[in-house]
Amino acid sequence: MVERARIGVLGDNTALGDAIGLALRQITPRSGLKPVLILYSDNGTSNAGQVSPAQEVAVARHLGVKIFSVQVGGDPAKGRPYKVSSYEGEQPDMRLIASDTGGRFFYAASTGAERAAIRTIGTIVPRLRPPGGRHRLATALYSGPLAVAALLWLLGGIWQADRSR
Repeated sequence: MVERARIGVLGDNTALGDAIGLALRQITPRSGLKPVLILYSDNGTSNAGQVSPAQEVAVARHLGVKIFSVQVGGDPAKGRPYKVSSYEGEQPDMRLIASDTGGRFFYAASTGAERAAIRTIGTIVPRLRPPGGRHRLATALYSGPLAVAALLWLLGGIWQADRSR
């Protein structure tokens, strides 16, 4: 999926808090398994989104989810909080997101470094496997309102025809 992604398709902003929150909502606790997240970003600072990274890092800590962050491009995160007008308080950069949740930070300046990061994460978390077999059940709910609308349209037509006589 990463290979098929187009650069810039979602704009120039980074919403790390929203990304972490969305990923945390996909996690279902299973006995014996400790969930982890792998967070990719190009510069490590969040400047958009509804939820701040600090809030979602707190949720991840509470759930016991380790976040391994992989920064691809830009200057490597320094491990210092930053401020953004969009959010209240200081926000963790990629290095702090990893350390605050018990994960690890990786700076991948090349494809080889990115692959090495994934291999290292695989050795740290040997039971790591992609989520599979999960499909969202979609139920079409339009048939009821459509039937009511068709019935009202038909009754309106009958009433109009009856009234014109």
